Amino acid sequence: MSGEPLTPPASSARQNLNRRRLLADTAGRQGLDYLELVAVEARGFRLRLHFIPHASAEWGDVPPGLGPEHLRVEDERGRQVRTEQVALEPDTAGPSSVDATFVLGESVLGQVRYQPLTLVLTGLPSVDPPFSRVRFQLGLERDSAPPEPTPPQLSELPPSTYMARD
Repeated sequence: MSGEPLTPPASSARQNLNRRRLLADTAGRQGLDYLELVAVEARGFRLRLHFIPHASAEWGDVPPGLGPEHLRVEDERGRQVRTEQVALEPDTAGPSSVDATFVLGESVLGQVRYQPLTLVLTGLPSVDPPFSRVRFQLGLERDSAPPEPTPPQLSELPPSTYMARD
Protein backbone atom coordinates (compact mmCIF):
# COMPACT_ATOMS: atom_id res chain seq x y z
CA MET A 1 0.00 0.00 0.00
CA SER A 2 1.34 3.39 -0.85
CA GLY A 3 0.14 6.84 -1.60
CA GLU A 4 -0.23 10.31 -0.31
CA PRO A 5 -2.46 10.97 2.70
CA LEU A 6 -6.10 11.46 1.83
CA THR A 7 -6.36 14.13 4.54
CA PRO A 8 -5.93 16.80 5.97
CA PRO A 9 -6.70 19.91 3.95
CA ALA A 10 -4.40 22.91 4.36
CA SER A 11 -6.56 24.65 6.99
CA SER A 12 -6.63 21.61 9.26
CA ALA A 13 -2.87 21.14 8.70
CA ARG A 14 -2.38 24.63 10.18
CA GLN A 15 -4.69 23.75 13.07
CA ASN A 16 -2.69 20.56 13.69
CA LEU A 17 0.56 22.53 13.72
CA ASN A 18 -0.83 25.07 16.21
CA ARG A 19 -2.24 22.32 18.43
CA ARG A 20 1.07 20.43 18.33
CA ARG A 21 2.96 23.56 19.44
CA LEU A 22 0.62 23.93 22.42
CA LEU A 23 0.95 20.24 23.30
CA ALA A 24 4.76 20.44 23.12
CA ASP A 25 4.67 22.99 25.93
CA THR A 26 2.79 20.51 28.13
CA ALA A 27 5.40 18.50 30.00
CA GLY A 28 4.98 14.76 30.45
CA ARG A 29 2.40 14.05 27.74
CA GLN A 30 2.98 11.15 25.36
CA GLY A 31 0.60 9.42 22.98
CA LEU A 32 -1.37 9.82 19.77
CA ASP A 33 -2.02 13.33 18.52
CA TYR A 34 -3.92 12.53 15.30
CA LEU A 35 -3.82 10.16 12.34
CA GLU A 36 -4.10 10.40 8.59
CA LEU A 37 -5.75 7.84 6.35
CA VAL A 38 -3.11 7.21 3.68
CA ALA A 39 -4.70 4.41 1.65
CA VAL A 40 -7.62 1.96 1.62
CA GLU A 41 -7.29 -1.15 -0.53
CA ALA A 42 -9.20 -4.39 -1.02
CA ARG A 43 -7.63 -6.17 1.95
CA GLY A 44 -6.66 -3.40 4.34
CA PHE A 45 -5.65 0.17 5.00
CA ARG A 46 -2.66 2.31 5.92
CA LEU A 47 -2.67 4.97 8.62
CA ARG A 48 -0.02 7.59 9.38
CA LEU A 49 0.10 7.97 13.16
CA HIS A 50 1.28 11.32 14.51
CA PHE A 51 2.41 11.44 18.12
CA ILE A 52 2.47 14.30 20.60
CA PRO A 53 5.81 16.14 20.60
CA HIS A 54 7.77 14.98 23.61
CA ALA A 55 11.26 16.44 24.05
CA SER A 56 12.55 13.75 26.43
CA ALA A 57 11.65 10.74 24.25
CA GLU A 58 14.66 8.79 23.01
CA TRP A 59 13.05 7.93 19.67
CA GLY A 60 11.71 11.34 18.75
CA ASP A 61 8.04 11.58 19.59
CA VAL A 62 7.18 7.91 18.96
CA PRO A 63 6.72 6.00 22.24
CA PRO A 64 9.72 3.75 22.96
CA GLY A 65 9.06 0.09 22.24
CA LEU A 66 6.06 0.70 19.97
CA GLY A 67 5.35 -2.43 17.93
CA PRO A 68 2.49 -3.96 15.93
CA GLU A 69 1.30 -5.80 19.04
CA HIS A 70 0.51 -2.43 20.67
CA LEU A 71 -2.02 -1.37 18.00
CA ARG A 72 -5.64 -2.47 18.08
CA VAL A 73 -8.61 -1.36 15.97
CA GLU A 74 -12.08 -1.39 17.54
CA ASP A 75 -15.47 -1.02 15.88
CA GLU A 76 -18.15 1.42 17.02
CA ARG A 77 -19.31 -1.01 19.73
CA GLY A 78 -15.81 -1.39 21.20
CA ARG A 79 -15.21 -4.87 19.78
CA GLN A 80 -11.77 -5.61 18.39
CA VAL A 81 -11.62 -5.79 14.58
CA ARG A 82 -9.85 -8.98 13.53
CA THR A 83 -6.60 -8.18 11.72
CA GLU A 84 -4.50 -10.73 9.86
CA GLN A 85 -1.35 -8.59 9.96
CA VAL A 86 -0.13 -5.25 11.30
CA ALA A 87 3.15 -3.72 10.13
CA LEU A 88 4.92 -0.53 11.22
CA GLU A 89 7.32 1.55 9.14
CA PRO A 90 9.04 4.81 10.11
CA ASP A 91 7.58 7.75 8.26
CA THR A 92 10.02 9.80 6.23
CA ALA A 93 8.07 12.98 7.06
CA GLY A 94 9.60 13.22 10.53
CA PRO A 95 10.43 11.50 13.81
CA SER A 96 6.99 12.10 15.28
CA SER A 97 5.07 9.79 12.94
CA VAL A 98 4.86 6.14 11.91
CA ASP A 99 3.01 4.39 9.08
CA ALA A 100 0.89 1.45 10.21
CA THR A 101 -0.49 -1.03 7.68
CA PHE A 102 -3.45 -3.20 8.71
CA VAL A 103 -4.31 -6.26 6.62
CA LEU A 104 -7.85 -7.58 7.10
CA GLY A 105 -9.90 -10.22 5.39
CA GLU A 106 -12.06 -8.85 2.57
CA SER A 107 -15.25 -9.74 4.42
CA VAL A 108 -13.99 -7.95 7.56
CA LEU A 109 -13.07 -4.80 5.64
CA GLY A 110 -16.51 -4.76 4.02
CA GLN A 111 -18.18 -4.93 7.44
CA VAL A 112 -16.25 -2.01 8.98
CA ARG A 113 -15.56 0.22 5.98
CA TYR A 114 -18.40 2.68 6.60
CA GLN A 115 -18.57 2.75 10.39
CA PRO A 116 -16.55 4.75 12.91
CA LEU A 117 -13.45 2.91 14.10
CA THR A 118 -11.02 3.60 16.96
CA LEU A 119 -7.28 3.01 16.93
CA VAL A 120 -6.11 2.06 20.43
CA LEU A 121 -2.54 1.97 21.78
CA THR A 122 -2.23 -0.79 24.38
CA GLY A 123 0.55 -2.13 26.60
CA LEU A 124 2.74 0.99 26.58
CA PRO A 125 3.10 2.42 30.10
CA SER A 126 4.65 5.65 28.78
CA VAL A 127 1.46 6.57 26.87
CA ASP A 128 -1.04 8.76 28.71
CA PRO A 129 -4.53 7.14 28.68
CA PRO A 130 -6.29 10.25 27.26
CA PHE A 131 -3.91 10.08 24.27
CA SER A 132 -4.18 6.33 23.64
CA ARG A 133 -7.24 6.42 21.34
CA VAL A 134 -8.13 8.14 18.07
CA ARG A 135 -11.41 7.73 16.14
CA PHE A 136 -11.39 7.51 12.34
CA GLN A 137 -13.43 6.24 9.42
CA LEU A 138 -12.27 4.42 6.28
CA GLY A 139 -15.05 5.50 3.91
CA LEU A 140 -17.54 8.30 3.82
CA GLU A 141 -19.76 7.13 0.99
CA ARG A 142 -21.18 3.78 0.09
CA ASP A 143 -20.13 2.22 -3.20
CA SER A 144 -23.73 2.09 -4.40
CA ALA A 145 -26.02 5.01 -3.73
CA PRO A 146 -29.50 4.26 -2.43
CA PRO A 147 -32.17 4.34 -5.11
CA GLU A 148 -33.82 7.66 -5.73
CA PRO A 149 -37.19 7.92 -3.99
CA THR A 150 -40.04 7.63 -6.43
CA PRO A 151 -43.55 8.92 -5.90
CA PRO A 152 -46.17 6.25 -5.33
CA GLN A 153 -47.88 5.06 -8.49
CA LEU A 154 -51.44 6.32 -8.73
CA SER A 155 -53.96 3.69 -9.60
CA GLU A 156 -56.59 4.54 -12.15
CA LEU A 157 -59.67 5.80 -10.37
CA PRO A 158 -63.16 4.73 -11.45
CA PRO A 159 -65.19 7.48 -13.06
CA SER A 160 -67.00 9.55 -10.50
CA THR A 161 -70.76 9.97 -10.46
CA TYR A 162 -72.82 12.48 -8.63
CA MET A 163 -75.78 10.20 -8.04
CA ALA A 164 -76.27 9.19 -4.49
CA ARG A 165 -77.67 5.81 -3.68
CA ASP A 166 -79.70 4.96 -0.64
